[in-house]
Amino acid sequence: MAVQLPDAIGEPDESRCLFCENPVPKDFRRVFGDDENHAHRCRSCDTFTRIKKGTAAGREVANTDPVEDPQKQHHVSTDAVLASDGGDRQ
Repeated sequence: MAVQLPDAIGEPDESRCLFCENPVPKDFRRVFGDDENHAHRCRSCDTFTRIKKGTAAGREVANTDPVEDPQKQHHVSTDAVLASDGGDRQ
């Protein structure tokens, strides 16, 4: 059985969200992700309303991004938002 190692030149780890780097289940990536099953956003860093409209597949949507409007973060992990902005998780 082969073990998939991360690419040394910075290829994205397809099992993690490209925005917040949290683990994302394979089924979520298959249903909501892009054509290569990468999740650009996940439930840890975005609202489900935005995800259903395509943000997990990398599309821009009209709904307010919870990163830009903290009042929209009613279920979004603060750790994910901080880590995606270059901050450190605590």
